[in-house]
Amino acid sequence: MVFSAISYWLSNFQPTAQAFFTWVLWVFLDLLAAESLVVLLTSIFPSFVISLALIAFANGLWMSVNGFMVPPGVLNVFYKYVFHYWDYQKYVFENMMVNEFSERVYTCATVASGCQCEFPSVLPSLFGTDSGLSRHVADGPGRPVPHPRPGRH
Repeated sequence: MVFSAISYWLSNFQPTAQAFFTWVLWVFLDLLAAESLVVLLTSIFPSFVISLALIAFANGLWMSVNGFMVPPGVLNVFYKYVFHYWDYQKYVFENMMVNEFSERVYTCATVASGCQCEFPSVLPSLFGTDSGLSRHVADGPGRPVPHPRPGRH
């Protein structure tokens, strides 16, 4: 709880009690699942070195496929169905993102040509100026934001 009380507010997450305690809940469930994995693997493999290697491998693999480093749409069928959906970190990450961004509203300045975000972007050079992406970002939460990839139109 001390970790959460310090790191949550320093990270500038949503300043509400509901969002804070939801975050604490997800951190607790993540730690519970991680410690359960450690107990399971150390009971199956009583060697410290083997257990440590397997736990590090599992956590590294799950961190790679949980959706933060590699978007789920990029994963092939094997990694998506074998590792992505079985990953406890995936559900914690997704729900922490919902907790943080579901009630946030980001607005852009309006100019004659439409929406103009405050920071420069490389999106027009990658996808063209009338790709419609900036309109979707300005629509706010709850609307799907298309994620076109260069070379795959």
